[in-house]
Amino acid sequence: MAASEAYDVIVVGAGVCGMTVAYEAAKLGKSVLVLEREGEVGGLARSFQYGPHAFDVGPHRFHTADARVKAFIAEVLGEDKLEIPRVSMVYFRGHYYHWPVHPSLHLLRFPWRIVIGIGIDLVFRLYKKRPPKSFADYIVNMYGKTLYNVFFRDYSTKFLGITPEQTDADWAKTGIDRAIIDERLKINTLSELIKSLFVPKKDRVESVFYYGRGGTGIFAEKLVDHIEKWGGVIRTNTAVDAVETHDGRVTAVCAGKERFACGRLVWTAPMPLLRELMGEAPRAHEIPAGEGLRYLDIVFYNFVTKNRQGPAFQWCYYGEKHIPFNRVSRPDQFDPDMIADGKGGLCVEVSAPPGTTVWDDPEALVPDIVEHLKIVGLVDGPDDILETHIERVVECYPVYFAGYRKPLKDLRDGLHQFDNLRLAGRTGLYWYNNMDHSIALAQKLGRKMARDMAKGDAGAEDDEPIEV
Repeated sequence: MAASEAYDVIVVGAGVCGMTVAYEAAKLGKSVLVLEREGEVGGLARSFQYGPHAFDVGPHRFHTADARVKAFIAEVLGEDKLEIPRVSMVYFRGHYYHWPVHPSLHLLRFPWRIVIGIGIDLVFRLYKKRPPKSFADYIVNMYGKTLYNVFFRDYSTKFLGITPEQTDADWAKTGIDRAIIDERLKINTLSELIKSLFVPKKDRVESVFYYGRGGTGIFAEKLVDHIEKWGGVIRTNTAVDAVETHDGRVTAVCAGKERFACGRLVWTAPMPLLRELMGEAPRAHEIPAGEGLRYLDIVFYNFVTKNRQGPAFQWCYYGEKHIPFNRVSRPDQFDPDMIADGKGGLCVEVSAPPGTTVWDDPEALVPDIVEHLKIVGLVDGPDDILETHIERVVECYPVYFAGYRKPLKDLRDGLHQFDNLRLAGRTGLYWYNNMDHSIALAQKLGRKMARDMAKGDAGAEDDEPIEV
């Protein structure tokens, strides 16, 4: 193995969180190394380029009320910052509805049987509530059995690959909240949902988010320039294969034949992988392996189409179980120039839990996907598809199965014994968050590490999720 290079801070994972930590530490004069297993930076917020066409890994956007985060995003994106009104939808029983609620969403457009069921739920949910343990409990408490049965149940099962009864209530708390990016909009109960429909259009606040021109991946790419300007090093196509520890500290990270000594390690890759790479070193062998903790993989079907047809949403959820995909996003509705020559772009997401044939043979599903894109009005037929690009992306979401909290706590508690190790990001914390939450946490973590190192203090930063 090559002689060690030494760095004040080593960051594993070049996603938005890891790159922001590196930015903050490098800016404050610390030597920084970022290691990324993929061929490009950005993590789940990278963009795929196919000639003149660009597709993100699903829909991404920056939306925050945190002034420091907002200023940071604007600084990094510079003249490439776009401000875009949000247009997201839900497809339900052959119709498109704006989501979150919008003047065009009228529950009376639903079949009468559903409308009556919602009315009954509105009355009875005032009296029959129980502490939620599962996703099913939570949604029934909040929205009633009718909306649970006709939408949430099938969507959640199709998306996660486990039933709502097998899913912890935390998935509803994070998933529903993350779907609503305007904190002024309250639709967390059935009664709030119905009340919101009667808010006059003039009193509604249109939600606007930031976006990077040409694709969300430009954010991490621009951070590379800043980090390298301050002397930081970014290594892509570099997978970590061992993490060395001694006497309660992480001492080095190994990748292939190279060894990198570190003062601090910031880990944004999956938490169970970190434990695995520690091997049987003293102390590490006593840490639980995090068995049962798992992440959801997604197959992305990126289609270039002849034209742009159907509703002009940025992304739309498809909950009905006979539709093979979960969500569709349209790159050209974020930035028209992402799809060249006036053509259309459809990013179609299909969950691929372990053992599914979708992951092993994604091409076989293309005809069924195209047929359903025709049914939902996004293409006229197979002849509309000009290009098909398939991307397998691992570990997109933590899966909050019932009982996940204990193995997560045991693993996290075991890792906390290492004074110079910090967990961060969606996969590193097993915490479903948005990019702005990752940035807020990373900014605080990077600044605090630099201050503590300047004081010669190994004190423990708080690597719990930080809500901002």
